[in-house]
Amino acid sequence: MRLPTLQRPHCAGALWLESLDCADCGSAVMLDPDGFRPLPLDATSHRPCDQREWQCNWAVRAESTATSCYSCRLTRRSPAPDDLVARAKLAATGQSKRRLLHDLAALGLPVVAVLGGCGRAGLRPAVVEVARAGLGDHRARQRRDHHQPRRIAR
Repeated sequence: MRLPTLQRPHCAGALWLESLDCADCGSAVMLDPDGFRPLPLDATSHRPCDQREWQCNWAVRAESTATSCYSCRLTRRSPAPDDLVARAKLAATGQSKRRLLHDLAALGLPVVAVLGGCGRAGLRPAVVEVARAGLGDHRARQRRDHHQPRRIAR
């Protein structure tokens, strides 16, 4: 899948969803997760996520009391700060999670944070709860169009 490119308004340089810096002018950038628009790192409306050192380029609204972006707040557990191997793996997983959240938003599918036993928001392991309204009709049309029998999960 080809990832969408974004354009930095200042220099019209191409940016990717994971970009921390503009490849053309070298300026540091962050991404507004509400509209997926690039912002300069010194924007007054937003500030960078506190996980930026671990490759998170999402922004947090300036008026928010949160220090981490929406994506990072969905992470239930983080490795110890001195476990650099695990932190690097979490950074790579975080990039994939931000791509997933971007794609779900582009499809108009909401992400519902669930509270775990610890009382913190997060995503269930390997499960993203999305609105299922209309999926039954879509599946019925797919079965009919492809001449497939109804499948029942056991």
